[in-house]
Amino acid sequence: MNTFRTAVKSALNETNASLGSSSSIKVGDVVEVKSSVVRYYPGGATIPSWVKAGSYHKVTQIVSNGKPVIKGGKPCVLLGKTIGKNNGKESDGIMSWIDKDALTLINSSTKTEKPSKANKYYRVQVGAFSKKNNAEAILKKLKVAGFDGFIKFE
Repeated sequence: MNTFRTAVKSALNETNASLGSSSSIKVGDVVEVKSSVVRYYPGGATIPSWVKAGSYHKVTQIVSNGKPVIKGGKPCVLLGKTIGKNNGKESDGIMSWIDKDALTLINSSTKTEKPSKANKYYRVQVGAFSKKNNAEAILKKLKVAGFDGFIKFE
């Protein structure tokens, strides 16, 4: 279930980001903070040296509340995981928003292909709602993200 939730969140982030972002950095990408960068974003906190040394970072979020995040007048992404440069081990990250221009793309995540209609499918229920409006809102978000769905009243 967590894998499905992650896929839905990623697809929603990619869809929302494409509406207001021209950057090629997306959720799941592995990035490195440029050595010349001093602050996370203009007017933001100073980046500690340990953030730059010995590790890459995985982008875990590119929008908040359905909108691109702008800090100090710059579009930002959330670095949520740290990846060791030497061993590739993933661990908890800095959980900080950073200017996209402060990053170098190391490894771009790839979007999985949609299965063909000839394949069999496993279906997953996303949720149960007491209010129809809430169910319709989630269904709409899922469809925008490329997932098919329907509402069933019981």
